[in-house]
Amino acid sequence: MNRHPTAQQHFSPAPRVPAVLDLSRTGPDTFLGPQVSMGMSRVFGGQVLAQGLMAAGRTVTDAKTAHSLHAYFLRAGDPAEPIHYRVERVRDGRRLSSRQVTAEQHGRPIATMTTSFAATGGGVCHQLHPPRSISPEQVPTLEEAAVRWGGLGPAWRGFEALEIRINPLTVDPPVSSRRIGAEQTTDRVWQRVPFPLPPDQLLHQALLVYASDVTILAAALVPHGVSVGCEQIVGGQAWDGVSVDHAVWFHGPVRADEWMLFEQLSPAAQDGRAFTRAQVFAPDGSMVASVAQEGLILDAPEGVGRAAP
Repeated sequence: MNRHPTAQQHFSPAPRVPAVLDLSRTGPDTFLGPQVSMGMSRVFGGQVLAQGLMAAGRTVTDAKTAHSLHAYFLRAGDPAEPIHYRVERVRDGRRLSSRQVTAEQHGRPIATMTTSFAATGGGVCHQLHPPRSISPEQVPTLEEAAVRWGGLGPAWRGFEALEIRINPLTVDPPVSSRRIGAEQTTDRVWQRVPFPLPPDQLLHQALLVYASDVTILAAALVPHGVSVGCEQIVGGQAWDGVSVDHAVWFHGPVRADEWMLFEQLSPAAQDGRAFTRAQVFAPDGSMVASVAQEGLILDAPEGVGRAAP
């Protein structure tokens, strides 16, 4: 995701997330994705992913739901222009359907995505135990937690349609010169759309995909003692990161208007490329999704370097 806001853009009021997923059909298997100003210099990657999934899902029978997507971001999107989505029907089988989605602006692709949809049915079933966790109502919102860090930077002002709560790091202060080590830095973030949504599973899946790109790359700085949302105290410099690729696997039904617990971490980073992953749990403890991403940390805060092995 992009962390550099543009200075003179208007921030429209919440709710904005469902509106940005209201695609227009422009032809056979082609769609137009709207833009809603988020104050960024380039399009938020989660928006492209979510719109692409909505476009692909509009070409698949209701008997199948998305079970995975794999995307590559090719170039920065223009937040002033709508995004054109072209869907290729790669295959329709009895149980699985595959779609290839290309997101384009100004006649050039900005992202490509492969999605797969599956019919429900019997078979092997298991999951990891959900993490022992306190209620999200007992932890601060991202905005509340950031007060002791100097408040949220302007790059966060585009995400007020999502309610985000975080488990504060045990690092004191949040930015530390010591290296924690990747094995100790699993972080927990709760997210939801704080208003009721219609019972459209494709919409709920797309909103999970949208949310999955909000904080996951920030997990790459947690091993260095830098918490999500504390950019204001890092020498006044907001760190900048961009997603390179992103994958999501769905394991069960999603409700984006209920709390989704993202248990996220970054196992490794090298040459500015950070690998991050997350497991997503519903309030009842069911594991509803897994996420993986590699991103570029373009402007790491001063003092953030390589974690000790």
